[in-house]
Amino acid sequence: MPGDVAEMIEAVYAEPYELADDALADDHEQTNRETGQAAAADAVAIPVPDNVTDLYVVTDREIGPTR
Repeated sequence: MPGDVAEMIEAVYAEPYELADDALADDHEQTNRETGQAAAADAVAIPVPDNVTDLYVVTDREIGPTR
């Protein structure tokens, strides 16, 4: 697309450290998102029956809305 040409040219001729900073920021954002998703999954995961010795662990959960 013609509107994307300027951005592509800037990316090709950008200083390497600028590209690295952008990639690092993207990596941090992805890591934070994946960590949040893993924590949310762990919060609602149902344990394997062999590992449950008390039902309190399974039923005492405060689960809020997801974003």
